[in-house]
Amino acid sequence: MSSNRIKQQSPSQSEKHAIRRKFNRVISDDVIAEIKIDLPSCPNCGTARIADGQKFCHICGGELVDGSIFKECMTKELSELPFTDFQHKVIEISKFKTIEDVLISDDTIRELKKVRHVGPKYAEKIVNKINAWTNEFLY
Repeated sequence: MSSNRIKQQSPSQSEKHAIRRKFNRVISDDVIAEIKIDLPSCPNCGTARIADGQKFCHICGGELVDGSIFKECMTKELSELPFTDFQHKVIEISKFKTIEDVLISDDTIRELKKVRHVGPKYAEKIVNKINAWTNEFLY
């Protein structure tokens, strides 16, 4: 078999890479113009925000509510979750204080098992309860 024939049968350079489309090729310019991403307005006077990181209303000076539900969920104290009394004690003894602490841990179950009277199944039960609460909160 000759090298020219092999070269002709192999895929060309453009076939190896994924197509990268631009928004205006997938969605019309009219639809793009109609898309608006609004931040929550001022709870006091109803004025729309003018900047993403704005902390206070530029009209009335009232404090603006942070619109991040995810951030609110991650900073939620584990002591506020609906656990049994024993589960609250386990959480209190463990190093975990917030949802974020649990989610970023490499091995949450192993850490919970360090608490006296907590085995692998009970630790898994606590982690599953935290995950279920987090999913319910976010979705």
